[in-house]
Amino acid sequence: MDEYLVGQIIPLEDEDGNEVEFEVLDALEYEGVHYLALEKTGLGAEDDIELLIMKHDADEPEVLLVVDAFDDEEEYDTMYQIFAERLDEMYDEEGEGEEE
Repeated sequence: MDEYLVGQIIPLEDEDGNEVEFEVLDALEYEGVHYLALEKTGLGAEDDIELLIMKHDADEPEVLLVVDAFDDEEEYDTMYQIFAERLDEMYDEEGEGEEE
C-alpha cells in the first residue's frame, strides 16, 4: 500500500507560486481510493497545525497528488475525521510508557 510514503517530504506549490514542503503523516486506502494526510514542515510554535488531505494516484511511479479532487464536502469531512482519529491513536501510542 502507501505506507512507504509516510515520513517523506513532498514539495507543493501554494497559491502564490511559492514552494512549500509537506511531510506525509499517514496514508490509507478507503473504498478503493488512496489518500494522504500531510502537514507543513518547519512549523513554529506560533503556527497553526493544518492537516492537508489529498488523493494519491498509487498507480504512478512518482508521488502524484490530485488537487481539488474531492467531489463533495462530505467526502473530505469523512477523510479528515478518519485521519484525525488515526493520527490521535498514533500519537497516543508513541506517548505511552513515557514518564514525566
